Amino acid sequence: MLPVRTLAVASLLAAVAAPARAQDGGRHAAAVLSLPAAPRAAALADAFTAVGGDEASLFYSPAQLATVRGRGVSASVERFLATTLLGAAVGAVRVAGGTAAVGVRSLQYPDAPEAQEYEPTGRTVTGGELAVTAGFARALWGVRAGASATLVRQRVAEASGQTIAGDVGLAWTVPAASATSPLPRRALAGLTVAGALQHLGGELSLLGRASPLPRRMRVGIARPTTLTPTLSLLTTAEVVQLDGEAARPAAGAELRWQRGHLSLDARGGVRRRLLRDEAMPAHTVGAGLGFRAVGLDYAYQGYAALGATHRLGVRWAP
Repeated sequence: MLPVRTLAVASLLAAVAAPARAQDGGRHAAAVLSLPAAPRAAALADAFTAVGGDEASLFYSPAQLATVRGRGVSASVERFLATTLLGAAVGAVRVAGGTAAVGVRSLQYPDAPEAQEYEPTGRTVTGGELAVTAGFARALWGVRAGASATLVRQRVAEASGQTIAGDVGLAWTVPAASATSPLPRRALAGLTVAGALQHLGGELSLLGRASPLPRRMRVGIARPTTLTPTLSLLTTAEVVQLDGEAARPAAGAELRWQRGHLSLDARGGVRRRLLRDEAMPAHTVGAGLGFRAVGLDYAYQGYAALGATHRLGVRWAP
């Protein structure tokens, strides 16, 4: 039997971490798997399944890792509501005809007063979640295929639990069309269609209770458009089906101005709220600044009465 002290601490920290579970309704373990993993994706309302050329695809659709050119490394962090700390880092490199990537996501709970038999002891305890992911993707016969494995660990005071989950994904981009191609063919040229199944695996047990991981299916499209020699537009949309929940559509757009080695991005996204009073933000915005191989990204998300989050990230992609 678990000590009353441990049960009390677990209950307290579960309440502290509750805002982080606004993403999936709190029915699943490992909230870190349901939260945004990169500022660019967060600014696009997480409609990131079909977006290419970004190592953060490891966390959304492993097949799109195959579009990473050369190598890239990025890291981001935010103070996520209720003083929890949310961060991620990922690196990708071309190898063996494909792209390999390794990433880490963490959610650090704030310190909380310790209680023993429901009486404060004057000490504090804490906890957190950690997810370590490794993936590989490669293009085969025009179709990109990818897979990843994630070790998920959760700790609450003296108790901990862990499990392993897997992701698989496929993506395909409509090839470029010639000037003599039919209009529908030219209109679809460059469109990417991608899908992924995420967090396939067992349950995570903590303090004698087993909870399923947030298993989900993502299907998305993305299309880049050149507006002028210095302006381009990326539009993206997707539908996410979380196990036991209604489908949630989302869409985003990224307007990029680029001249020489300097680029400026303006981003925005919108997603459907499944409940009118749901905490998940319906609208997101963000920006990016790039110079040569270095980029800075920012995302803002407002969680209604729970407050707002500001995510900052840095990226290096030579």
